[in-house]
Amino acid sequence: MISGSCLCGAVRFQIDGQYSPIGQCHCYKCRKVTGAAAEAALFTAATNLTWIEGQDQIVKYVMPDGHWKSDFCGTCGSPMPHLSADGELYWVPAGLLDDDPEVEVTVHIYVDGKASWETIGGDAPQFPGDLPATQRQAILTQLKQIAQ
Repeated sequence: MISGSCLCGAVRFQIDGQYSPIGQCHCYKCRKVTGAAAEAALFTAATNLTWIEGQDQIVKYVMPDGHWKSDFCGTCGSPMPHLSADGELYWVPAGLLDDDPEVEVTVHIYVDGKASWETIGGDAPQFPGDLPATQRQAILTQLKQIAQ
């Protein structure tokens, strides 16, 4: 089990069960929502994440085009976990974790959109945009197995 919380501590959650390695997205939207060079996140089954307190403090923002959203703490602004469109997986910002998840960054996406001042380290694969369809489907299949 690992736990997580926002900066002010108003929202707390725990993950009891399997979760994915960390992926980093370098697109401009992820930079905007985090204020950082990239967003680092992992996934877990919806049934593995339990809200301990403060779920009512979460504010949801959906861009006008409806294709991107951000959930955040209404008090401190920390990005919060949110459900995938099918409701089976939680996307969890890795920076919220209070415990070491003991997983590594295994992929970088949208590196063509990275900030000019960013240097990506490590040897995880880098993709100019989203994952290729075959690799994306394989990862989604693995994540769905975590959900069972």
